[in-house]
Amino acid sequence: METIKIKRLAFNSYLELSGIIGFLTGLFTAFMNFIRTILSLTGNPDGYIIPLLIVLFATPIVSCLGGLIIGVVSYYPYKLIMEIKKGTTLKVIK
Repeated sequence: METIKIKRLAFNSYLELSGIIGFLTGLFTAFMNFIRTILSLTGNPDGYIIPLLIVLFATPIVSCLGGLIIGVVSYYPYKLIMEIKKGTTLKVIK
């Protein structure tokens, strides 16, 4: 593992990280909603499969878009914090 001192991330790298974090959060949320929907459908034989498919596929996509929007909104506060903090240290694996 190698340590790198960075002043701040570029805008596109920051958006990429925000989108990835949003997508992973969406995958976790979709999985939990999938389990919850399956459990609720077992008690209801007239349940529909369409809401299950919407939850499974739409949640990660919408969460990724939300992460990108949060990334755009939060970039300038991040930039200000990094100016005050004078950078940060990252541990990377090459």
